[in-house]
Amino acid sequence: MSTFVQYTGDGSNRNFSVPFPYLLPAHVVVTINGVGRTLGAHYDFLNPSVVQFRPAFTPQVGAVVELRRS
Repeated sequence: MSTFVQYTGDGSNRNFSVPFPYLLPAHVVVTINGVGRTLGAHYDFLNPSVVQFRPAFTPQVGAVVELRRS
């Protein structure tokens, strides 16, 4: 089982699935184009398997969104 996933931003989608198990939300590292994002400032968890970026931080077209268990 992989402990990370990458998505490509489309400029409108803010929700991204977390397809791997983790113990705490703080164990999921979220980056856009390699730049770390902060839980509670840039994104939130809608539920244990979905990360939602806040509107101002919606990944742009072609941006690489990575979710990785640490």
